[in-house]
Amino acid sequence: MQLMNQQSSHLYQGKARDASLEGYLEMKMGDFVKGMRNGSARNLHPILISAVERPLITSALRETQGNQIQAAQLLGLNRNTLRKKIVDLHIPLKRTRAKATRTA
Repeated sequence: MQLMNQQSSHLYQGKARDASLEGYLEMKMGDFVKGMRNGSARNLHPILISAVERPLITSALRETQGNQIQAAQLLGLNRNTLRKKIVDLHIPLKRTRAKATRTA
């Protein structure tokens, strides 16, 4: 973890390229927060959390072919919590099932 934080600080200072997700997010969110601070924006926490949470949940659902139980397990969430977040974040559900071949 300490190495990741060192890499992130180097990335933020522009001294080295950091391939970690944490470093990338730190850089992008830093730019976003700086831009919002220059405006009149408030309550950045819920804005940023939903901006990260929505694609994370969408990716987990895509990975599990829309299976909410498996997606919840992957994310470490209760299925009901995941369902609430899906509704609150207006995430469209597309369950893709493998088509069963019918034999006559």
